[in-house]
Amino acid sequence: MPNLYEFRAQFGTPVNPGTFRHQITWQRRGQTGQQSTFGVPAINWGDLVTMRAEVKSLAGRELTAMQQRWAEAKYQITQHYYTGLTTNDRISWYVDGAVKTLDVLDVQDPSGMGRFQVVIAKDHAE
Repeated sequence: MPNLYEFRAQFGTPVNPGTFRHQITWQRRGQTGQQSTFGVPAINWGDLVTMRAEVKSLAGRELTAMQQRWAEAKYQITQHYYTGLTTNDRISWYVDGAVKTLDVLDVQDPSGMGRFQVVIAKDHAE
């Protein structure tokens, strides 16, 4: 096992453990065979993966820059890379004693190395 200095030289600086202090749950939409009285299929959200992440509320220049592309952008989430996440999924985030649901606008791998993902999200509207 390499020591800490060899690890930094080979893989870059390790992540500060306090960075990923939020716990989020990715959820994927599923349909049941049941329908409502209006004939609309019932939709349920199943948990896909729970992980640690950094959820940052956008403000100032960051908010303006993100809203150039996504007008409703409000949050930037940094997390470890997880294969298969799409903009059709949503995020359930436990914060301040309540569960907040976020709709995903974009999932990016900025470095292209498959180490971290940056997710742009907005508040969920029912």
